[in-house]
Amino acid sequence: MLEAGLETNRNSTLKVGPSLSTTRPAVFAAGDAVSGPASVIEAVAQGNRVAKEVDLYLSTGTRAKVDIRSRPACRR
Repeated sequence: MLEAGLETNRNSTLKVGPSLSTTRPAVFAAGDAVSGPASVIEAVAQGNRVAKEVDLYLSTGTRAKVDIRSRPACRR
């Protein structure tokens, strides 16, 4: 996936930072693409987390500087 600007780990999963952002600006990843095969519960948890990160990025143009669990939940 390097041709797409996305770095991968040795096991072919995508490299992501603490905010689940990839090595390409404004591209986030979660689930099996990041952790490899895992449980549905883990995939759903990462999906919720990445949704909050994308919301933060789209509303402020920045990525989280702190762990997502330390911020209040998004309010709608």
